Amino acid sequence: MRRIRTLALPGYVSAVTCVWVGVSVLYGVRWSAYITEPVAALLPFVIVVVLGTVVGFTLLGGRLLSGRPDRLRLDRALSVGNRLTPLFRQVFWVWIAIAVAEIALEGTPPLVRSLLGQNSDYLQFGVTSIHGLLLAMACAIALIEQAVRLNQGRQPIGPYTLVIVFWMILIIGRKHLIILAIQLVLLLLARRVIRASFAHMIRWGAAILALVFLFGFLGDFRSSAGVGIKEKLAYSGPDWVPDAFVWFYSYLVTPIANWQNAYAHGYAGDAPFPWKAFSGLLPSAFEGSSQVDVEGGTAYSTAPWLLTSSFNISTGYIVPLVEAGLVGVFLFTVAISLFSALLLARAKDMAGGLSFIVSYQCAVLMIFSNNFGNLNTVFQIPILVLLGRWMIDSSRESVPHKLKGEAEPRYAP
Repeated sequence: MRRIRTLALPGYVSAVTCVWVGVSVLYGVRWSAYITEPVAALLPFVIVVVLGTVVGFTLLGGRLLSGRPDRLRLDRALSVGNRLTPLFRQVFWVWIAIAVAEIALEGTPPLVRSLLGQNSDYLQFGVTSIHGLLLAMACAIALIEQAVRLNQGRQPIGPYTLVIVFWMILIIGRKHLIILAIQLVLLLLARRVIRASFAHMIRWGAAILALVFLFGFLGDFRSSAGVGIKEKLAYSGPDWVPDAFVWFYSYLVTPIANWQNAYAHGYAGDAPFPWKAFSGLLPSAFEGSSQVDVEGGTAYSTAPWLLTSSFNISTGYIVPLVEAGLVGVFLFTVAISLFSALLLARAKDMAGGLSFIVSYQCAVLMIFSNNFGNLNTVFQIPILVLLGRWMIDSSRESVPHKLKGEAEPRYAP
């Protein structure tokens, strides 16, 4: 532990591989009576995803390895900028105005409805298309503030991020709370400011535990049927495991179980390329653009391969699988990995570096859903590319990146 002074961001390929292997191990625990397919049957899926990532990011992306050189490039880019410009504050206040207007139009936010004992369907809250734009703007604004504050040697959680977190709790935006948290962790790893000391690990461990219980708390509010998570999952693990951890387990394991069921029940398609995986990039205001259907008009959220209707996501690869089979999964993985490699190659400043952080996050969360094809999340990238560099003072008078043999960057605890 004394030799490991800071923790570094894993390479893109390494991160994707670890996520899929790790979740497969959790799947093998089989804490749900709904899981019927053997864990060994997941091997072809994991191989296809990892191989597609290697081909897209490493080979087509022009990289022999995606480790230390990529980390240094990203660290240099993220070190460019140590002040927020007036445009940043203007964009934030525009976001505030739209968010308040949406609440005025839609009425009582979902969390308040739940606290009052009223019916609260968080999926129905928000103005079509505008709500997705608000989510993407919120994540991008918070990410910029966090990166700039790190360069100032301050804690990354500032007033803008706190307002955004409060808004997401108010609308029960659990997915984007997790996205915010993951992007912050990725940013901290990229800037190498998480020290591997006992005190720091205790601090971050406590923060992760708090996030787990917040996740479970919001999950209970989002569950309107009055049935506990263990009953919903047909849980068969140890009784002493808290519901908050079962929420995490279920959200990690059931997507790949549903995805595997789709393949096992013959729903793999044979199209040449999974174009429908990008259909979510059109605003939902365009009729039919946000809803891709399977045979017989059955929506993916109520598809016949689901373990149970309580868990209706099937990883971000379900559309490529149903449209083009395992070949489609491979081609789609190659495409998104190449896109990530190009973002990193063009990262010259903080905006470019943060764009890659978003892409990295999307790749990690493919275990849940296709954020590359979801405007609510991936629209952070055009916001950062088009506006980011004018929202950040590009002065290089910031915390220097740490090279081998150099002193560590200062970070105010």
